[in-house]
Amino acid sequence: MSEQDSNPNPEGIDLRALIREVEPGLLGDALARRGEAVVAFATEDLNRIPRTELREAVIGLLTRAGTELVRLGDAPNDVDRAARAVRNAFEMALILRFALHSPENLSHWVRLRVKEEVEILTSLVKLQPPGHPGTPVIQEHVRQREAFLAARGVKMPKGRFNMKDLAQRFGMLTDYEALYGAYSKYIHPSAWTIVKPDDGFDPMFAAVFVVHAQLYVMDMANRAAGAMGVSAERVD
Repeated sequence: MSEQDSNPNPEGIDLRALIREVEPGLLGDALARRGEAVVAFATEDLNRIPRTELREAVIGLLTRAGTELVRLGDAPNDVDRAARAVRNAFEMALILRFALHSPENLSHWVRLRVKEEVEILTSLVKLQPPGHPGTPVIQEHVRQREAFLAARGVKMPKGRFNMKDLAQRFGMLTDYEALYGAYSKYIHPSAWTIVKPDDGFDPMFAAVFVVHAQLYVMDMANRAAGAMGVSAERVD
């Protein structure tokens, strides 16, 4: 692992300094504004850069990351929603680090789009009743996607990478171990939230999730800006 990989903030920016205390009633609007700024950074600033596979991957990841903050702004005190947001932001931060690390990693991430398209359409066929008129159309589309890769001499990529492995590889294992133990209880049917749930801890966990979701999204914006040679000032 290179020094840059293990450095949580290669641009030398104190990301935690970007997290500001706001009045509880203003938190939702603040999250929405920050998320909108990240989406604008991706779709406007980065979109001015010449089109490459890397640019498209980064724009996609940052657009989704900013959208997570916008959605979180609708109900920042909802611990279940905050848990989903921080989980998604954390995983996208890892994926971005993975994609920026090498052309091979970037290619793997982009090709996963085709693999997952084939998988989800194959699942749709299985969910449809026998003889459904849409089944042949879907099956033909799947064959076309597989042929698309074959014609270019590209193999279907292996399955989606393991997040714990990525966290260890890119110096975020501590975050993974701490966060997974908390947010997994809120995004899965857990005894903690179902068997005589203790809601007294919800506000504390929601607040922690909101802060960390922002940290991971800001980490992504600054890493992307450094990799693409642009300023991320608009998302401060």
